[in-house]
Amino acid sequence: MPEHRYDIVFRGELQDNFDPEEAKARFARAFSMATERVELLFRRSATTLKSDLDGASARHYVQRLAQLGLKVDQVVRASSSSADNLSLVPTAEETAGQSHGQKDAGPRTQSNQQGGRSGQQATAEADDQPRMSPFVFSGEGREYFGIWIVNILLSIVTLGIYSAWAKVRNKQYFYGNTELDGARFEYTAEPKRILFGRLIAFVFFVVYSVMIELSAVTALLAFLALVAFMPWAIRQALRFNARYSSYRNVPFRFTGSLLDSFLAFVAWPLLAVITLGILTPMMLHRQQHFIIGNHHWGTVPFHFSAPVSAYYMMSIKLVGVLIGGGLALWALSSLGLPGLLLFILGLSLYLVLLAVFNVSMANLKFNFAALRMARREHGFEANWEVGSYFQLILVNTLATLVTLGLFTPWAKVRAALYAAHYTEAMIDGDLDDIAAAEREKTSTIAEGVGDLFDLDVGA
Repeated sequence: MPEHRYDIVFRGELQDNFDPEEAKARFARAFSMATERVELLFRRSATTLKSDLDGASARHYVQRLAQLGLKVDQVVRASSSSADNLSLVPTAEETAGQSHGQKDAGPRTQSNQQGGRSGQQATAEADDQPRMSPFVFSGEGREYFGIWIVNILLSIVTLGIYSAWAKVRNKQYFYGNTELDGARFEYTAEPKRILFGRLIAFVFFVVYSVMIELSAVTALLAFLALVAFMPWAIRQALRFNARYSSYRNVPFRFTGSLLDSFLAFVAWPLLAVITLGILTPMMLHRQQHFIIGNHHWGTVPFHFSAPVSAYYMMSIKLVGVLIGGGLALWALSSLGLPGLLLFILGLSLYLVLLAVFNVSMANLKFNFAALRMARREHGFEANWEVGSYFQLILVNTLATLVTLGLFTPWAKVRAALYAAHYTEAMIDGDLDDIAAAEREKTSTIAEGVGDLFDLDVGA
């Protein structure tokens, strides 16, 4: 007999003696969600937080949410009886017994079962409500190795010319193996346009290199030209990649202005240097806001609502790890440890810093990004963890070093699998219907895009 599958449905109700504002704050902290999205979730009559779970996973998720103060329904999918569903949900006595000694994000169980409601009825109602849908990546290291090694060899033989085709093949592999809500992403760029854009960048940097060697005046002019070129190149690369990336045959768009690109990637970095790093979190915030907030799926804009304070908190963590790890290395070096061991410890410290930074940036990027329509909002939920991500990059780094780079394809696939596993989308409505409407709107927009600027000058 096949195992039952379950949805976790939240209907806006809380555990006894939980203050609503406290529950919202706990939920926002636990999942790094924007306040507006939490408010929206609590106002809805029903939201499917997790879907298609096995019994053990469903119980665990019910327990996690119970400690945050939420009452949820564990709704059976398919055609099983409500009695089976009820038997998998912990009782209040079990909840009380499990609640002691747990961390904030740990389990405490209690479920809200609606009296007389059958599993089938609840499932039908939940289908019309926002639901969580996981990203799925189906690529394999061995399969990608074949693409990767051919790309490397042909790029060498052609003195880098084939690298444009290699970029397209790489992106098509990872896009085509990434699925969300039953549909895969697509990348449809033409390699010739990428090659042409790279030739433009190459000519620019050749001229730049010559000018800085001629005189102080030409060096200054070359620097000013570089300052003007970088924001344009970054904006152009974002426009190109968005235009040739699509989901459900609806292309993405990027509409950021050249002025905003200059502010994000020239002005703010300069201010960060002048202030000795104090404004670095603000710089990261403005860059993420520029990139995410100017993207559209069809005509639907993305919104980015992360507070600047979250970037300062991330920076404080990084500085704390750096100072603590640096002092530990200094103390160990004074004991006369072998240089190889100190190198390994230094590499480990670097990977810890990288893990904290990448995990924090990913959680901020996804948890505070949303696609907002007239009466609907599609959001994301990322729960990347420093410990598991550190293990990922540690294995990837060591395996790549030991194999002299041949492990690189497996490392990239493992990273994509991790990102998909720890990231979900909150979908409000039928994406097929939304996509059909967006395809009609974007077909008109696409006709107005000039081929002259349809180039990629990014890496």
